[in-house]
Amino acid sequence: MIGKLLAFGAVTGTLLVGCGGGGGGPAATVGGVYISAGVSPMPAPSTSYSGVVSLNVDNPSGAPISNATVTINNVLLTYNSGLNYYGNTSIAPDGSGNFTLSVTANGTTITATESPFSWTSNLTVQSPFTANQKNAISWSPAAATLTGSSMNYDLRIDDSSNAIVYSTPPTSGTSIMVPPNTLVAGSYSATIDTCQMGPQIANAATGSNFTFSISATPHGFTAQ
Repeated sequence: MIGKLLAFGAVTGTLLVGCGGGGGGPAATVGGVYISAGVSPMPAPSTSYSGVVSLNVDNPSGAPISNATVTINNVLLTYNSGLNYYGNTSIAPDGSGNFTLSVTANGTTITATESPFSWTSNLTVQSPFTANQKNAISWSPAAATLTGSSMNYDLRIDDSSNAIVYSTPPTSGTSIMVPPNTLVAGSYSATIDTCQMGPQIANAATGSNFTFSISATPHGFTAQ
């Protein structure tokens, strides 16, 4: 979000994930490389970005590729054998403010570009939020900065101990209805993660994608 594209928020600092991913996993064809990649800003006061890339053989086995050379803006991403991804948390945009991914695997070099975007969520939580009824949460859309890209959103709700108590699958919409009795009375925070899904990566397996994602400032609310 690989359904929840590279769900390694604890490693990268923010969720690159929750963005949907390229296409759910390698296509059942022979040859090629399936790439699921993402970049996102590290938490303030850091000015660096984190990058995570997962590579798989594009055949029915979907086996991970562990011997590739992967860079973003010429910064080498190190392979994590336990989680089967390449990552680095000290990446800066290039002179144009963009990120260029380069993957050399199975004798082929594949490149793709992502372009960051600015966004204010303007998150609105229905008030009063009545726990035994359905409740609306909405947010403003983000404008894509890359031709051929699309925007996806994830909502999550944390309780007062910062445990996730509710989350949604990726959606292109800008509102959801929280079902009745999802929460109990108490204090919560809602956060929207938005992700620009880049176009299909040329010369990579079908569904391969490079994304840029950011998280909005949490919005506190009370359920009654």
